[in-house]
Amino acid sequence: MLAGVGVALVSGLLYGFIVKAIDHEIAWMVIGIAAAVGLTLGKIGGKHVALPPVGALLAVFGLVFGEMFGIALVVQEMSGVSVLEVFTDHFSVLTETWKETFDFMSGLFIVIGLAVGFNLTRKFGDS
Repeated sequence: MLAGVGVALVSGLLYGFIVKAIDHEIAWMVIGIAAAVGLTLGKIGGKHVALPPVGALLAVFGLVFGEMFGIALVVQEMSGVSVLEVFTDHFSVLTETWKETFDFMSGLFIVIGLAVGFNLTRKFGDS
């Protein structure tokens, strides 16, 4: 599971850099995050019954973390406040900003991330 957490964090960081670079969220990237997490958990953990739900949650965690990291990168560029400081000292502002951008499509992609993360973790565990 630690490997899955690591992959979710790295995928989230990569997604955050992409969001910052193109100045736009691409929520369908959750499929790529879910694939990376599912492959890691499935191949390392095998058929363990707890892994598909963990894969689902980690896929969504990677997506949300990536979106928040992207916001933090924008804040850093605009205000000079470090990303670490945004996550530690201004986390409530970061979460409020994320909530303000949350819409129907955001919710839909979270559901897609849950489904794809679950199914790919199970599939890769079976192979």
